[in-house]
Formats: sequence, structure tokens, C-alpha cells
Amino acid sequence: GYPYLIDVFGYDRLAASNLIMVIALGVIAGGPLVAHLVDKTFARKRRHFLSACLAVQVMNWVLITFLSPQFGSWALGLVFFIMGMMLAGTLSVLWAIVREEAPPEKLGTALGLINPAPFLGVATFQPLTGYLLDRGGKVAGAFTPAAYQNAFTLCLASMFVALVISFVLLKKENQG
Repeated sequence: GYPYLIDVFGYDRLAASNLIMVIALGVIAGGPLVAHLVDKTFARKRRHFLSACLAVQVMNWVLITFLSPQFGSWALGLVFFIMGMMLAGTLSVLWAIVREEAPPEKLGTALGLINPAPFLGVATFQPLTGYLLDRGGKVAGAFTPAAYQNAFTLCLASMFVALVISFVLLKKENQG
């Protein structure tokens, strides 16, 4: 996100850093809020809540991928804040579902398998998005908006796949 804000929007380093920090603020605000909602309001509909979080993330990536060059800093900040909140929400709900579904004797193993997933995602997506950016090319030392759109399309596609998978969980909940 940081180079995107510099290359496409022309932000200076401090302004780009501040906007990226809004994602972390969304995670900080979203973690406790979403955990509370999942435990109190949506305790019986956790899978629905997971699908809703993923749907919002898909919409966020649609905005970032196709419309963000038209956004001002406030709109970008809002999209980034919601992105952070939904990230915290998705993880909170996912862990709650795993705790609910895993047999007690296998819960530690199940959670141990899920914990490294975000790190593996970063390790996978960093080179893939870098490759897509390189394929898009640079103009005057900066990646083009089209190059970023290619990279962000990968993120959008992966979120869409996650949303589709969440519908499988919904089907299981409705059958059970």
C-alpha cells in the first residue's frame, strides 16, 4: 500500500505512512468490537458473520482495485479503516468457529495450524504481487496504476475465493 500511495496518489512518505497506519487502527478498534459482537450478538450465527466480514472485504478490494485512484485521502482512510476492522473481524470469527468445531483433544492442533496462516499469506502474496507489479512495468521509476490494479486483482480474487468457501460453512450450519 505504501508505494501505491506514493506512486499513484503522489503522497509524500509521511502522508502515505499515516494512511497505512489507519489499517492498524482499524484492527485495534475492530478486534474488541467484533469479538464482542461475535460473542454476544451473533453467537449463534458466527458463520453468517464470517461471510459478512468477507463480503465487506471483497467490496473493499473492489473499491481499491477499480475506484481508489478517484478517492481523496478521507475516502482512502475510511476504506483502510474498514479493511483493518474486517481483518480483525475475520480472524476473531474464524478462531471462534474453530474453537466451536474442533474436538477438545484436537483444539490445540487446530489453532496451531491456523495461527501461521496470516504469515504464510504474506509470504506468498508478497512475491506474487511483486511479480504482477513488475509485469505491469514502471514509468519514470514508479509503477503504473495498471500495474497496481493487476496486483490488487489477485488480492480481490483471493478474498472472493474465501467468501465462496465461507458459503460452504454456511451450508454446513444450515444442515446441522
